[in-house]
Amino acid sequence: MKSSLNLIFYITDYGYGHATRSIALIRELLRPKYNISQITICSGKVLPFIKRSLQYDQRINFREQALDLGYVHESGSIDLSSSLLQERYVYYHYSFSSMVSMERAFLALQKPDMVLSDISPIPFLAASQLNVISVGISNFTWYTAYEEALTPELIQLLEQCYRCMDYFVRLPGGKTEPDWGVRGGIVADFYCRRVDSTEMKRIRSQLDPFKNKTIIFFAIGMGVDLSDISKMKLLKHEKFVFIVSCNMEISGQNIFNIEKNYTETQNFVAASDIVVTKPGWSTISEAVVSHKPLVLLERGNIPEDRRNITAAWHATKTVTIQWDELRDMEDPNFFEGMIISCDSENDEIENHKSFYSEDRRSGVNVIAEFIESLLDFRITT
Repeated sequence: MKSSLNLIFYITDYGYGHATRSIALIRELLRPKYNISQITICSGKVLPFIKRSLQYDQRINFREQALDLGYVHESGSIDLSSSLLQERYVYYHYSFSSMVSMERAFLALQKPDMVLSDISPIPFLAASQLNVISVGISNFTWYTAYEEALTPELIQLLEQCYRCMDYFVRLPGGKTEPDWGVRGGIVADFYCRRVDSTEMKRIRSQLDPFKNKTIIFFAIGMGVDLSDISKMKLLKHEKFVFIVSCNMEISGQNIFNIEKNYTETQNFVAASDIVVTKPGWSTISEAVVSHKPLVLLERGNIPEDRRNITAAWHATKTVTIQWDELRDMEDPNFFEGMIISCDSENDEIENHKSFYSEDRRSGVNVIAEFIESLLDFRITT
């Protein structure tokens, strides 16, 4: 491999899940064995979080550039709003060609060896026009995410972009994605940022010093505003300690808000007994890697969620629940039962062992080694 390799990494500007899994991959790629000299990360409002996570490596450049619409939610809800999505997508559609031109000009100036994207569509088309190799990494695409909410005419441009992708790294939950990757691709397992075991033990000791509580990691996502969350009855139950993100405006004696500037939330997942979350891929992955049972909040109008739930079911003890059902629940034995049955249902998960590697951290290594092989092949041909 040549001594100077320059990668451009686009990260979807919706929520923090794409950012956290991309951070895990970037950290792996920056290990000396891969010989990467520079990575430029392009994203929008999650860029400050990415900077805090990767701030000490001089090989990283940061470029603020938002290229994705993402999901659009009903006000005060975890559900998708089809009407608002259509309204905002019309403007996005109108701006599409100018954004492609802008990225083509940027890539022409940077002369990268490879473009990576999780999973912004525009970079694939721009890279294709310059004959720059591109790799998509995701469990879904915005094309399939919008397929049920928007007309085929509106999302045709998205399909055009994804059809330009050279290689596709298909993550769990992405089994039904079209055959993206005109030159091929690979399937990778769940992965996440590495857990610091010392920090995990510190968190457990802080939250449950007398070892008589059930610690619940409760995440609805940084991009979601759930207006009636304070009405959840079990939040006040003395048996539980709830870990919540800084954007969840709830407080109480048994509620612990993660500090705004704390980036390594996988340590809190590892410190918990059970994970309650919307079906976001990265939080599911962190739970799977740390062998935690999952309670997933159903959002029936988001296709990605349904696929993530199926993938989670194959990997760890998983149940789904409607938000209003969880909000009004009063029986604390629901969570206790999940934890007990997680250990007793290993046989069910073993039946699906072929779907996943034994070392779930290896997913990120598989992707990094695949990228390395593509760069080696490009240089030697």
